[in-house]
Amino acid sequence: MSFKRYFIRRLPGDRAGFTLIELLITASIMGIIAFTVISTFASGLNVYTRMRDYSGAQVDVLLALEKMEKELRNLFDFSQIAFEGGREKLSFAGLVSAEGDGENACSQLGRVTYYFNGGKGELIRKQQNYAQAVSKRTLREVSSETLANVKDVDFSYYSYDSENKEYIWLDSWEAEEGDEEEKDEESFEEDAEDEENPSLPLAVKIEMTFKNRERALTLTRTVFIPLAVSRHKQRSGETEIAGEGAVDDDIEDEEGGEADE
Repeated sequence: MSFKRYFIRRLPGDRAGFTLIELLITASIMGIIAFTVISTFASGLNVYTRMRDYSGAQVDVLLALEKMEKELRNLFDFSQIAFEGGREKLSFAGLVSAEGDGENACSQLGRVTYYFNGGKGELIRKQQNYAQAVSKRTLREVSSETLANVKDVDFSYYSYDSENKEYIWLDSWEAEEGDEEEKDEESFEEDAEDEENPSLPLAVKIEMTFKNRERALTLTRTVFIPLAVSRHKQRSGETEIAGEGAVDDDIEDEEGGEADE
């Protein structure tokens, strides 16, 4: 019996059919195609789910962090607008937007303030121009904007304890008491270089807790202040400050444990 006669059977009407081997090959090819299509669809669905989870509150929080980091890294050490900070509020001298639109818009020295409004659950940024920042009277701020809806905000301040020769985190940072307007630039520079009472913290740690879908997440970022770090290195002779290289965000569930980024 020939190979052809063994594997091919004629159907009624003299029509050729499929052999078992052909059916198996076809089934295998279809299975591979189906597996590829399903895998691609599953991957796309997973990407969509992650992008959906990455939207809303989390994007607002990340944008707010980027804005804070940029302004903290470019702040000024100015005698009449001192750096001040607490657990839920910090303010410093920086560039604020002046009146004008388009080509007429410009920036000027003023006070930038970030604070947490616990009643509304909002992280708010406000700015004051120089005249408003140094005025003894309460004046309307130039502008105020809500950056993100959050459950909690916590600021802490990195400093060097010259007495114990160690780096520590503080819950607050206060300006030295006294009439800042009566200080001349020379005396202020001496205060700024004072190792025991520096005018700026080395870094600010920002912790923001927000709700992302059904989970409460805490995002932590540490921002080192180049001006303060440079001064400290000059005074101490150190080439690197402990923790200075850590720039990655840390995201954790409120219940504990690391969350998916």
